[in-house]
Amino acid sequence: MKKLFRNLLFFSAIGSVAILASCGGDEEEPLPAAPSITVTVSGDAEVSGSEITAITGDEVSFAVTITAPGVFNTLNITPSVDGVAGTPTVFTRNSTEVTKNADNTEASITITYTFEEEDEDTEITWTFEAVDDSDQTATKEFTATVSAPPSPEARAYTAVLLSAPLGDKSADGFFSSNTGLVYSPADVTGTSAAISPNIDFGYYYGATDKASLASPKAYSLLSNAGFTAQVAGWGTLNETMLKKTTLTAAAFTEVTTWADLDEVYTAATDAAAGVKTTLEANQVLAFKTASTKTGGSKIGLILVKSITAGDGVAGKIELEILVQEDAE
Repeated sequence: MKKLFRNLLFFSAIGSVAILASCGGDEEEPLPAAPSITVTVSGDAEVSGSEITAITGDEVSFAVTITAPGVFNTLNITPSVDGVAGTPTVFTRNSTEVTKNADNTEASITITYTFEEEDEDTEITWTFEAVDDSDQTATKEFTATVSAPPSPEARAYTAVLLSAPLGDKSADGFFSSNTGLVYSPADVTGTSAAISPNIDFGYYYGATDKASLASPKAYSLLSNAGFTAQVAGWGTLNETMLKKTTLTAAAFTEVTTWADLDEVYTAATDAAAGVKTTLEANQVLAFKTASTKTGGSKIGLILVKSITAGDGVAGKIELEILVQEDAE
């Protein structure tokens, strides 16, 4: 009996060794080093660390480099807007956009993005996730804040001198914000060049209306035949709209951008019309050109610097003008 018990113990010991030997043979291979990812951002926007500051129209490039000792598998790029995640874009090692080495341990790709108007006043985040064949990951994240581009500087015309109309149509009484030049009716009709499509408004001095500015269309409808004759034969009679504003001469000098001009025109409560009469020195008018005019619809301001009363050769008005044209 004792012998049998010893034999059982012997075989039990052998079985334990066998089991231990078997378990030792099932140990897993160690994982390769985890992947690493670098992302270099370049382009129009400002970049500070992982923060991107952009304006509409900026383009940025993300140059992604992945090192994966355990073999590169995929790159997942997930965008989110104001914290709401979008659909990831997945690039595998077989994607044509991916450049890789022979053993797939190094991979690179460059992605570009252009900020659009719909991105303004939002926060956009991109999460770049590199994955190897062992499902090990590495991530990088970048966040962009996007704003509207600054308003362009307005173009300024100074010392614009318009003369009261004369019977021979020789007085330089009309102005074009496209060219910044003054024209006489004879200039408009005495050439084959298309000048009338550029004219915004003209000056006249009436017995009742006194110092006045009128669009070419409104000029053609004045009751004074001598005035209407000034625009006779013009191919185009633009319908510029004018408003009187409460802006002071000092405040006029503080208007500098296209956005400023929009704001003043919108704030002016005076009814827009093709003619404004009884003008005075230091008065500020806003104007809006017709959408059909050469150059399209633009907004501007007119500061009346001085008026020399009269409807003859001596009659003149001096203006300063700001308009939504590129600053010179």
